[in-house]
Amino acid sequence: MSRPYPIVEFAQKIGKNTAELTVNDLGKFMQWWMKQAPRKDLLKVTPEQRTQYNKDVAAMNKFRAAQTSRLPVNLNDQELIDDGMAVEMKLKVDEAGSCEEIVCSMELTALDVKALLFTIGRVCEDYEMAGHEFEASLQSLQEGLEGV
Repeated sequence: MSRPYPIVEFAQKIGKNTAELTVNDLGKFMQWWMKQAPRKDLLKVTPEQRTQYNKDVAAMNKFRAAQTSRLPVNLNDQELIDDGMAVEMKLKVDEAGSCEEIVCSMELTALDVKALLFTIGRVCEDYEMAGHEFEASLQSLQEGLEGV
Protein backbone atom coordinates (compact mmCIF):
# COMPACT_ATOMS: atom_id res chain seq x y z
CA MET A 1 0.00 0.00 0.00
CA SER A 2 1.26 3.48 -0.84
CA ARG A 3 1.99 6.06 1.77
CA PRO A 4 -0.58 8.81 2.41
CA TYR A 5 0.03 12.40 1.41
CA PRO A 6 2.46 14.22 3.72
CA ILE A 7 -0.19 16.34 5.45
CA VAL A 8 -2.24 13.22 6.19
CA GLU A 9 0.85 11.37 7.37
CA PHE A 10 1.72 14.23 9.74
CA ALA A 11 -1.85 14.44 11.08
CA GLN A 12 -1.82 10.71 11.79
CA LYS A 13 1.58 11.07 13.46
CA ILE A 14 0.27 13.70 15.92
CA GLY A 15 -3.04 11.85 16.36
CA LYS A 16 -5.39 14.34 14.72
CA ASN A 17 -7.67 14.50 11.72
CA THR A 18 -6.55 16.92 8.97
CA ALA A 19 -9.71 18.97 9.56
CA GLU A 20 -8.65 19.46 13.18
CA LEU A 21 -5.22 20.89 12.40
CA THR A 22 -4.57 24.36 13.81
CA VAL A 23 -2.26 27.07 12.56
CA ASN A 24 0.37 25.93 15.04
CA ASP A 25 0.02 22.37 13.74
CA LEU A 26 0.52 23.59 10.18
CA GLY A 27 3.65 25.45 11.25
CA LYS A 28 4.97 22.27 12.86
CA PHE A 29 4.00 20.35 9.73
CA MET A 30 6.10 22.70 7.57
CA GLN A 31 9.09 22.23 9.87
CA TRP A 32 8.62 18.46 9.80
CA TRP A 33 8.14 18.40 6.01
CA MET A 34 11.34 20.38 5.36
CA LYS A 35 13.33 17.74 7.26
CA GLN A 36 11.87 14.83 5.26
CA ALA A 37 13.69 13.28 2.33
CA PRO A 38 12.06 13.84 -1.09
CA ARG A 39 9.47 11.16 -1.78
CA LYS A 40 9.87 9.33 -5.07
CA ASP A 41 6.15 8.53 -5.26
CA LEU A 42 5.26 12.24 -5.22
CA LEU A 43 7.90 13.12 -7.81
CA LYS A 44 6.66 10.63 -10.41
CA VAL A 45 4.64 12.03 -13.28
CA THR A 46 2.10 9.85 -15.01
CA PRO A 47 1.66 10.11 -18.79
CA GLU A 48 -1.77 11.68 -18.25
CA GLN A 49 -0.27 14.35 -16.01
CA ARG A 50 2.46 15.04 -18.58
CA THR A 51 -0.15 15.36 -21.36
CA GLN A 52 -2.22 17.79 -19.29
CA TYR A 53 0.92 19.75 -18.37
CA ASN A 54 1.85 20.09 -22.05
CA LYS A 55 -1.70 21.27 -22.88
CA ASP A 56 -1.52 23.85 -20.09
CA VAL A 57 1.86 25.12 -21.30
CA ALA A 58 0.55 25.42 -24.88
CA ALA A 59 -2.53 27.33 -23.69
CA MET A 60 -0.37 29.60 -21.57
CA ASN A 61 1.94 30.33 -24.51
CA LYS A 62 -1.05 31.04 -26.75
CA PHE A 63 -2.45 33.45 -24.17
CA ARG A 64 0.93 35.15 -23.80
CA ALA A 65 1.22 35.52 -27.58
CA ALA A 66 -2.25 37.06 -27.75
CA GLN A 67 -1.36 39.53 -25.02
CA THR A 68 1.96 40.55 -26.57
CA SER A 69 0.36 40.91 -30.01
CA ARG A 70 -1.45 43.95 -28.64
CA LEU A 71 1.76 45.74 -27.77
CA PRO A 72 2.75 48.60 -30.07
CA VAL A 73 5.07 47.47 -32.80
CA ASN A 74 6.91 49.32 -35.52
CA LEU A 75 5.09 47.86 -38.47
CA ASN A 76 3.40 49.69 -41.27
CA ASP A 77 -0.37 49.42 -41.72
CA GLN A 78 -0.13 46.95 -44.58
CA GLU A 79 1.80 44.44 -42.47
CA LEU A 80 -0.81 44.70 -39.71
CA ILE A 81 -3.63 44.12 -42.18
CA ASP A 82 -1.79 41.14 -43.71
CA ASP A 83 -1.45 39.60 -40.25
CA GLY A 84 -5.18 40.02 -39.68
CA MET A 85 -4.66 42.16 -36.60
CA ALA A 86 -5.84 45.55 -37.87
CA VAL A 87 -9.48 46.49 -37.85
CA GLU A 88 -10.59 49.79 -39.30
CA MET A 89 -13.98 51.15 -38.41
CA LYS A 90 -15.81 54.27 -39.40
CA LEU A 91 -18.00 55.67 -36.67
CA LYS A 92 -20.51 58.39 -37.45
CA VAL A 93 -20.85 61.18 -34.93
CA ASP A 94 -24.19 62.79 -33.99
CA GLU A 95 -25.17 66.24 -35.13
CA ALA A 96 -23.53 67.54 -31.96
CA GLY A 97 -20.13 66.36 -33.20
CA SER A 98 -17.85 68.54 -35.24
CA CYS A 99 -17.19 66.02 -38.00
CA GLU A 100 -19.34 63.49 -39.81
CA GLU A 101 -17.19 60.43 -39.28
CA ILE A 102 -14.23 59.33 -37.26
CA VAL A 103 -11.88 56.67 -38.51
CA CYS A 104 -10.06 54.68 -35.91
CA SER A 105 -7.71 51.77 -36.17
CA MET A 106 -7.56 49.08 -33.51
CA GLU A 107 -5.09 46.24 -33.55
CA LEU A 108 -7.34 43.28 -32.71
CA THR A 109 -7.06 39.57 -33.17
CA ALA A 110 -10.03 37.53 -34.34
CA LEU A 111 -10.46 36.37 -30.73
CA ASP A 112 -10.55 40.01 -29.58
CA VAL A 113 -13.31 40.78 -32.09
CA LYS A 114 -15.36 37.78 -30.89
CA ALA A 115 -14.83 38.81 -27.27
CA LEU A 116 -15.93 42.39 -27.96
CA LEU A 117 -19.03 41.23 -29.83
CA PHE A 118 -19.91 38.85 -26.99
CA THR A 119 -19.39 41.55 -24.36
CA ILE A 120 -21.43 44.16 -26.23
CA GLY A 121 -24.21 41.60 -26.68
CA ARG A 122 -24.21 40.76 -22.97
CA VAL A 123 -24.24 44.43 -21.96
CA CYS A 124 -27.18 45.16 -24.25
CA GLU A 125 -29.09 42.10 -22.98
CA ASP A 126 -28.33 42.41 -19.27
CA TYR A 127 -28.64 46.17 -18.82
CA GLU A 128 -31.32 48.61 -19.85
CA MET A 129 -29.44 50.72 -22.39
CA ALA A 130 -32.42 52.60 -23.88
CA GLY A 131 -31.91 56.32 -23.50
CA HIS A 132 -28.28 55.98 -22.43
CA GLU A 133 -25.70 58.09 -24.19
CA PHE A 134 -23.62 54.94 -24.80
CA GLU A 135 -26.38 53.09 -26.65
CA ALA A 136 -25.70 54.59 -30.09
CA SER A 137 -21.94 54.20 -29.81
CA LEU A 138 -22.23 50.59 -28.65
CA GLN A 139 -24.59 49.75 -31.51
CA SER A 140 -22.34 51.39 -34.10
CA LEU A 141 -19.31 49.62 -32.64
CA GLN A 142 -21.18 46.31 -32.78
CA GLU A 143 -22.20 46.90 -36.40
CA GLY A 144 -18.64 47.78 -37.31
CA LEU A 145 -17.25 44.68 -35.62
CA GLU A 146 -19.83 42.38 -37.24
CA GLY A 147 -18.60 43.52 -40.64
CA VAL A 148 -15.06 42.34 -39.86
